Amino acid sequence: MLSKVNLKVGERLDDLEYDGLKIIQNPSLYCFTSDSILLANMVRAGSKDTVCDLGTGSGIIATIIATKCNPKKVYGIELQDSMFDMAKRSVILNNLEDKIEIIHSPMQKATEILGKNSMTRVVCNPPYQKVGAGDTQLKDEIAICRHEIEVTLEEIVVVARDLLKFGGKFYIVHQAKRLATLINLLENNNLRVKQINMIQPKSTKNVDTVIVEAVKNGNEGLIIPPAIIVNNEDNSLTDKVKEFYKKD
Repeated sequence: MLSKVNLKVGERLDDLEYDGLKIIQNPSLYCFTSDSILLANMVRAGSKDTVCDLGTGSGIIATIIATKCNPKKVYGIELQDSMFDMAKRSVILNNLEDKIEIIHSPMQKATEILGKNSMTRVVCNPPYQKVGAGDTQLKDEIAICRHEIEVTLEEIVVVARDLLKFGGKFYIVHQAKRLATLINLLENNNLRVKQINMIQPKSTKNVDTVIVEAVKNGNEGLIIPPAIIVNNEDNSLTDKVKEFYKKD
């Protein structure tokens, strides 16, 4: 049963259409996209796993993982005051305080807070754009979510490496055009790329997003499954993506 929550000015309550879960969001700041849903559903974890969600935002990824995978604990790291506050209240709203802890901190301090080699899973939906790329007239909160203003891709990879135990898994979503850079950073930090999921917005469109799974000190061996197509031509969700919203 959901707990009661007081929404602040500009906020709304979004139904995740999964197991009664709801998330607090503010459309004037930054709202999660299908990338977060897809990424969260790629994570494989169990009751013995400890998970860190770097840049948790509204807490959407942490919430889905905590509910679907039932890990021992999920830690959500969030720098921005507004996002941290919404994520923390969403955890309470969904009665997940025993599973999720939201921590107000820059990603770069995650290892200092949680401990080196402390996690079995790390997940991240990072800012996609380099500083100076894309729309520069955004509000501060949105700009930080979309651009590498407060953290770079290299810093994220290093933090993931340091947080993970030997054999731990890192899951990250990013733009397809930056895949070569991402793979290079992962491999140079002892994170062996094991699976690359290609995401197409429609069957008639090129792959624009990738979800990469890497294993700390993993062995060689790469899987590239068939691409996931998000939308039909009429913009409705494909059956494949609808499966992600169903309870296992």
